[in-house]
Amino acid sequence: FPHGYYCQNTRLYLGMPPSGEIRLPEQGFQAPTDRSLDKVQEMIILGLTNDAMMVLQTVLRDNVLDPGQYLALSQQLQSAGDTYRSLRLIKRRFANIIRGGHDGVPSLFWDLAYPKTYMPVIRDAIAENQTDPIDPYVIAALIREESSFDTNARSKTGALGLMQLIPQTADQIARSRAVKSFDPGMLLDPHLNIQFGVSYFRSLLTQFDGNLVSSIAGYNAGPVAVARWRLEMAESPWDKGGNVSDEEKFVESIPYKETRNYVKRVLQTYREYHRVNGTDCRVSFLDKHC
Repeated sequence: FPHGYYCQNTRLYLGMPPSGEIRLPEQGFQAPTDRSLDKVQEMIILGLTNDAMMVLQTVLRDNVLDPGQYLALSQQLQSAGDTYRSLRLIKRRFANIIRGGHDGVPSLFWDLAYPKTYMPVIRDAIAENQTDPIDPYVIAALIREESSFDTNARSKTGALGLMQLIPQTADQIARSRAVKSFDPGMLLDPHLNIQFGVSYFRSLLTQFDGNLVSSIAGYNAGPVAVARWRLEMAESPWDKGGNVSDEEKFVESIPYKETRNYVKRVLQTYREYHRVNGTDCRVSFLDKHC
């Protein structure tokens, strides 16, 4: 897949630009007239997204929607503030295009596939510490992979909110930020969740001397495990030749399959955010201070 993790690495080593497609002018998607969708669209406009999705499931059982209809619904959902369902719809219908690209895809499609819904909140949270800047697209990538922008996300392990924070970790952050009467339910507030998530991720970057790969791995598996893996890698007889960086070797050496795949997904998403927005990504060769 042209937009996949390994293709991205190969392009970087060969000095090739990010894979791109013909980007049509940004414009709104107009869904073809279809009475079966009228009720869904009206509910979305009224903010009744739960009911709208239930009706949409019925519509999808009885009809085959064309791409324009899917895109129009996704755009309406995002405009109504339901980025989670908007992204879910895009992933469900256009998974192959997201991974492989396609000529003629409008730029607005990529904005729906890689949302920037909470970018102002992310930038404000990062700005709290001017001495240790963080690329906001790293945080957006974490949110996309952690919760798909679901503010009410709850994991089996008890992680909550956009950045899937564990209550025990959040309690420590609350103490460091002098937040009084902290309650885990507060993590469902997107502003507080992002503030705490950025604070925690910054602490990981500090612990791992700015190493983005280790910090992403630590966000998933915890810093203790990552420090142990780093030590094991340093003591292992890795082949120092070839064109594979130490960071790529580390990613492949992560013993937890879940964490190994998680790191690849976040890095891939991070790079895609930069490609979609036409900016330079600091993860060129997964170097130490990327």
